Amino acid sequence: MSFQDDIAARTIWGEARGETPEGRLAVAFVIRNRVKYGRWGMTPAAVCFANMQFSCWNPGDPNRRKMLELSDTDHVLELCMEAWLESARLSDTVGGALHYKVRNTYARWAEGSKPYVTIGHHEFYVGIAA
Repeated sequence: MSFQDDIAARTIWGEARGETPEGRLAVAFVIRNRVKYGRWGMTPAAVCFANMQFSCWNPGDPNRRKMLELSDTDHVLELCMEAWLESARLSDTVGGALHYKVRNTYARWAEGSKPYVTIGHHEFYVGIAA
């Protein structure tokens, strides 16, 4: 497992570990879409570590320490890695979305926008330059 793959899988764990396989895959697509877009970095790790973008990497987030201490053999982390690797082979289910948020929560960047798709507990947004 490469460093880039490991960081992407841990990000999916931190953001979507309780989601269905489709929900984990959707978060993987957002990471890949952000790499393609380039605004947040040119690698999965750069995108995942971008300031205040994925809450699981924010200083003080309770998930961060848990995520960093996971064993590579953690079952849920393995499922997240599977979603990450599958996202390289499958068609994007979030339509190029660069953003998502938990349903029924407020995010200033989403004001006036409608989600492209809702998968599990997350709404995915296309065309927002936030």
